[in-house]
Amino acid sequence: MAEQPKASELPVGQLPDNDLPIIGVAMIKGDVMVALPRPNRHTHCIQYGHEVLGLDLPIGSAGVAQGFYLADGTYLNRREAFLHAQRIGQPMSSEANKYLFSEDVWDSPSRADDERQLQALKHVLEALENRLAHVEAGNEAAVPLTFKEQVRELAGPGADERQLDLAINALSALFQNHDLRSR
Repeated sequence: MAEQPKASELPVGQLPDNDLPIIGVAMIKGDVMVALPRPNRHTHCIQYGHEVLGLDLPIGSAGVAQGFYLADGTYLNRREAFLHAQRIGQPMSSEANKYLFSEDVWDSPSRADDERQLQALKHVLEALENRLAHVEAGNEAAVPLTFKEQVRELAGPGADERQLDLAINALSALFQNHDLRSR
């Protein structure tokens, strides 16, 4: 039976009866769910929804339109996600309370995430070095591109989108500038 929310609380609908883990952040805009895997944050959903999907801002305004998704794609708002994670024993921060935030469930990237980011970063840096060598040798004109366009061009048309996102995130983190993804 669904819990009855107080006027200021998020509603709790039918909670899943499975033990599937929360695997990503999600936001709702109209009938579109923008969902990104761990270790993304809700800000990445906003950016992806606006820049890639062309959705108008705001995306996932506070409340029921911000949440998480399970391994089967089920959407849960922040309150439902907290209750589900608590019920299935999904590891979360001791600071988590009532509403789930991405920092509560993946504050620290996993070792596998770190390794994928490192590999993606090495790939992008190698491509940047190769391009620079071509430009310096006069074999290629230096064409100013945005950071995002540069990474995508260097990766080529068959590049794995997940690897590109990891590379962009890794480089952004190195420069302590989350705006690099749109530059």
